[in-house]
Amino acid sequence: MKQISAIIFLLLIFSCGQQDKTEEKPKETKYLDHVGDLEYDSKLDSKDFKPCHEDLISQYYAFREHIQYEGEKRGLVKQIEAKYDGSLSQDDGYVTIRFIVNCEGQTGRFRVKTMDNAYNHKDIDSKITDQLISIVKGLDGWKPGSYEQGRYDYYQYLTFKIESGQINSIIP
Repeated sequence: MKQISAIIFLLLIFSCGQQDKTEEKPKETKYLDHVGDLEYDSKLDSKDFKPCHEDLISQYYAFREHIQYEGEKRGLVKQIEAKYDGSLSQDDGYVTIRFIVNCEGQTGRFRVKTMDNAYNHKDIDSKITDQLISIVKGLDGWKPGSYEQGRYDYYQYLTFKIESGQINSIIP
């Protein structure tokens, strides 16, 4: 009887470690190549926008000029201020819009983050955020990143400091 109990015990131990062959394998987790990469999201992004080199998208600061916009930062600020209506809300905080500029100067994959003045997450009034994203998406003076003889895709961001609904500053 002791031998039968021991055999049953051993069978139970060994069978617990066996995996049922009909069980589904867990889905493989996909990691982005770099922290902060913007992966295509069909719910947010236009299918018409394509980076020229999906596996080689630089950061804006990899190039000599940090604002690759026709008219430099002054031209960029002028375009935004001409279209922005600060009377729609009295909210305060920071709105950061991050996106990709491809090697043709086209933009896409826009993402928005908002914070209060202490850099904690805060939902900024959508009258501000929707307006800013619409303005930034409409900017058409972006230049591709260039190095030596090549043209490159890059990540760009614009952070808007909002005070009482008005744009106080645009960074970078």
